[in-house]
Amino acid sequence: MLVGNFNTQEHAHGGLYLSAKVALLQFRVDRQFQATDAAAEDVQRALLEFVEAMHQPALPVAKA
Repeated sequence: MLVGNFNTQEHAHGGLYLSAKVALLQFRVDRQFQATDAAAEDVQRALLEFVEAMHQPALPVAKA
């Protein structure tokens, strides 16, 4: 049985290799955008709650 050459250096800059690297990079960037978007939505929700709380009437202070 003949086994081919295990030298992968010749494929290091081939079309398939570069396409795979670009696809992985696109996947990672997309996931980071999704995480950033989710965090921004959480911040926006917290700010809305804060603004609503600021417009609530103050609690009466008990007189001593």
